[in-house]
Amino acid sequence: MTSPDFPRRRLHLPGGLRAIDDRVGSISLEIDRDMRVAKFQAPAYADLYRVLGQWKLKTIGVEFVNQDTESNFRAPDWQSASPTGFKLKDEYRAWCAVSHAARCDDKYDLHDAATRCSTYLDLLNLRVLQLSTAYNRMLRVELASGDDDNDSHLISNTFLPHIDAAVHAFLADAGTLRDLVAEIVWHLVMGHSAPRITTFGSFLKAGKNSTSHIAMELTVAGANGGWLKILSGLRDRIVHIAPMGAGPDHSCRIVRRTVADGIKLPTLHYPLCAADGSPPPDEYPFAQSDDEHLAVLRRYQEFHLQSLDALEYCWATLNRFVELLSRIRAIGGFRSEMPTITSADIVRSS
Repeated sequence: MTSPDFPRRRLHLPGGLRAIDDRVGSISLEIDRDMRVAKFQAPAYADLYRVLGQWKLKTIGVEFVNQDTESNFRAPDWQSASPTGFKLKDEYRAWCAVSHAARCDDKYDLHDAATRCSTYLDLLNLRVLQLSTAYNRMLRVELASGDDDNDSHLISNTFLPHIDAAVHAFLADAGTLRDLVAEIVWHLVMGHSAPRITTFGSFLKAGKNSTSHIAMELTVAGANGGWLKILSGLRDRIVHIAPMGAGPDHSCRIVRRTVADGIKLPTLHYPLCAADGSPPPDEYPFAQSDDEHLAVLRRYQEFHLQSLDALEYCWATLNRFVELLSRIRAIGGFRSEMPTITSADIVRSS
């Protein structure tokens, strides 16, 4: 029996790489069908993620491919991966069940909050797909030019604005989910009716002296160096100061990752923020001379070399939210119930 001409799974890896399960006993690491960079024997189905981990490659997410998705008759069957499993999908379903139970119990506030929570998890899942796809297309175009040997070479092509847009959308949606988390914890977990909390900043002010463990966790995450503080800084920068790509120097670079057996894989690196989470330099002085121009370029290259990559940051931040929301559900003790449809729900026409 011949294999179909579409893969069983298309794993999205850091930097725009793909791991393709070609259904004939092997796994290809590639940028596109005509750009294969490595190949190895397929392990057992469930072991592939562990094997890629041994190659120092995280699995950002997976497209489960079928004829309809490959022919563009259906949207990609995509799931953002967690370091272990697919926890985002489970958390999304859990909040849907909380929403349904709250509606049955006439708890409007919980129903509304849980519905918004599941919606933002779904949106952020797709933002990661959009960002990974933009990485892949930009990497493919750049490598096709044949100029991919110099890791320090700064690059830009027509797919760069697509990366900008996906990062911008992720940070904006993640910032809104951050505010929703604060609202859920303050009103639905801690049980406060006043003051009315709708933003993370107002939560930090109202809950700074709270002895609640979840409130203290959020306070630490919102303090200097905390992951929610970093998210807030990045979100505020792109919303209130400058959208992604507005800086005078704006580019990516190709970085070769060394994996098993000394194999080097080309990946794209998009600098989002400094290694400590601080934003890139706000201003670059207008270069009056060649020496000043070179100094500005060196400053930007130094930031580039020690910066966090946007795709890996967004993926890791989404997983932080998944873990946090799981704890919030447990602490809140929210009842959950999946909707069921029986013959009594069927409307028959006469």
